[in-house]
Amino acid sequence: MKIGLDLIGGDNPQYLIEAINDYVKKNNDKIFLYITKGDEYLKYLEGLDNSENINVVYCQSKITKEDDPSMVIRTKKDSTLVMGVKDLKDNVIDAFISAGNTGALVASGIFVAKRIKGISKPALPGFVPKPDGDNPLMLLDLGANIMATKENLVEYAHIASKYVKAYYGINKPIVKLLNIGEEEKKGTDLYKEVYQELSNDSEINFQGNLEARDVLRADCDIVVMDGWTGNVLLKSIEGAIEVMGSNTKKVFLKSLKNKLAALTLKKDLKDMAKDLDYRELGGTPVLGIDGLLIKAHGSSNKRAFYQAIMQAKSLYNSNFIEKLKND
Repeated sequence: MKIGLDLIGGDNPQYLIEAINDYVKKNNDKIFLYITKGDEYLKYLEGLDNSENINVVYCQSKITKEDDPSMVIRTKKDSTLVMGVKDLKDNVIDAFISAGNTGALVASGIFVAKRIKGISKPALPGFVPKPDGDNPLMLLDLGANIMATKENLVEYAHIASKYVKAYYGINKPIVKLLNIGEEEKKGTDLYKEVYQELSNDSEINFQGNLEARDVLRADCDIVVMDGWTGNVLLKSIEGAIEVMGSNTKKVFLKSLKNKLAALTLKKDLKDMAKDLDYRELGGTPVLGIDGLLIKAHGSSNKRAFYQAIMQAKSLYNSNFIEKLKND
């Protein structure tokens, strides 16, 4: 397998280098590392342990968080992100991973790699742990498209169902619609229409609405929503988990008795923190693009980047893109 990685996109390039070193020790896959020229980034190449399986692709420009996603395709064709997506399109690489500008990555996927035939808009899913400890709960869309039509939301349910079936082996994944209440008539006119559409769709295992407070204890596999709602939901969950972790730590440091209790629960607390850590899932695929395009978190650490690479490999081995195109 040939895996493309964008060194410029994330907040911590050193973590990506460390993840690559760990990966090439255990795998013979070819790594294509996209980097801009200049001392700011070239210094990181000194940290690579094994250069035999690593090809460095030098680019001229970089895309920042401030860049307009709709403009980068024309103004920054020589950037690491756009060149990586172009190489994905041209089959130079089998997957491309970036922790950079989400909008630019999605736009590059749409206009360079192109959409899979029959898919009107790609979706950016996210994953949160389920209480039963099995496969994580899939949420989409989380920001590939801020606004969504009825057709888009129904399409998300189809794409997500195919992903869960291919990646996790669940034949009839349960789909729910995020709403302000469980009742059929709740929500805006759009969400009422989507409810009816999904209810009448024999290809989707739709089981009604889900309220936001129940997401982390949901008894389903997929939750569908528009991109604005999804982005707010995911960041709220991430923030709540960080605050909960910080407050728990403060409680255990309050007294000697609490510290002793913390020592007793140390392993269980670590396991719980690991289950709630988004970095354990690595990245998220831009679904609907004709190619494996993976968005990693901007603040990814070594573990997160490594997991993103492993996710790309698993999706490649599952032949997911071809299954999505031919299903």
